[in-house]
Amino acid sequence: PLLGEYFKIKLSKWKKIIQCVAYAFCFSEASGQYKVLRSVVRKFVGHPQVSNLEVYTFGVDDKWRNMGEALEPLCGSFSNANVNGVVHWMNSEKSASIYSFNNWIEEVKSLFAPRGLKNFIFLLDTSRVGELSMFCNNNHSQNVDIWWMKEYGIDET
Repeated sequence: PLLGEYFKIKLSKWKKIIQCVAYAFCFSEASGQYKVLRSVVRKFVGHPQVSNLEVYTFGVDDKWRNMGEALEPLCGSFSNANVNGVVHWMNSEKSASIYSFNNWIEEVKSLFAPRGLKNFIFLLDTSRVGELSMFCNNNHSQNVDIWWMKEYGIDET
């Protein structure tokens, strides 16, 4: 949405079993679609946390679509680093993997984070993966993400 346009999305009412919800905004130039990715973490008595990913496509969907169980429960926020229609994030509590959601094909993947990745006292994550580098501050009171690439493929960037 540009220049004052907006969409309203119906948000589900929280149930007692929902521990936390996180949102990520997605846009794909290839499809021209705007989407919202949502992680819903539920906690059941005697069972571990279960996190489901849901997606909502602006102008297409009437309700949230379930993408299945998340690879790792996410309680906090997405990093919101969107590169070519793919949202990337790390779990602030565990930094062994980098996760991604491809907006175009609606697929979730993970890859191992580089060796030597360190979590500092304020949950700062830094890494370098091939041509992609990132710095994420996932402190609960603020969120700062800086991603950069050597070669992006778009001359204007």
